[in-house]
Amino acid sequence: MIGNTDTPEIFCDGVGQVSLTRGMIRIELMVPSDKRGRAEAPAEAGVRLIASAEGFLRVFDTIDRALRESGMMPPEPVAGDDGMPRRPSPRSPNFPHIVQP
Repeated sequence: MIGNTDTPEIFCDGVGQVSLTRGMIRIELMVPSDKRGRAEAPAEAGVRLIASAEGFLRVFDTIDRALRESGMMPPEPVAGDDGMPRRPSPRSPNFPHIVQP
């Protein structure tokens, strides 16, 4: 447990229904229905997480970063890191003021 030891913890075994309504994301977190730990017991919706789209994206970014730093996910690909030579962006002498990415 991180931080306050009085914070309740919920084991999530997956995600059920996900919906986006009026800018709010609702995610059903699936929990084991058998509290004795039998693997064959089906999971059921135990908790619904509700967050603004902006808040959810911050959470997702934090989780993504933690997984990549821990090595559980590969690092983000770097542009041009596919083994192929990078080609310069096409440029026209007629439009020198336009900067190509």
